[in-house]
Amino acid sequence: MVSTSIRDVVRPYGIQGLARIADQPDEFVAAVEAALAEDAAERLRQVDAFLTQTSWDGTWTRMYRLINAAMAAEESGTPADSLPAAAPGVA
Repeated sequence: MVSTSIRDVVRPYGIQGLARIADQPDEFVAAVEAALAEDAAERLRQVDAFLTQTSWDGTWTRMYRLINAAMAAEESGTPADSLPAAAPGVA
């Protein structure tokens, strides 16, 4: 996969080496050519292994819990900085 530097693609896919990031036309062409020349089966194994750790359902569940915690904190007067942080890798 090749993408421009969209934040949600750069982190985590670009950082994990699962996507190439290119913003200029010549960089994009070079990234596509490199992607076409690589071992697609190995890339797919890496991507599949990463994607088993994440899902839209998991992201929704984490966001739902964070929103509920924030609403409960607001109702109880708890400072926002005492709320749990989002899990690593969650944008």
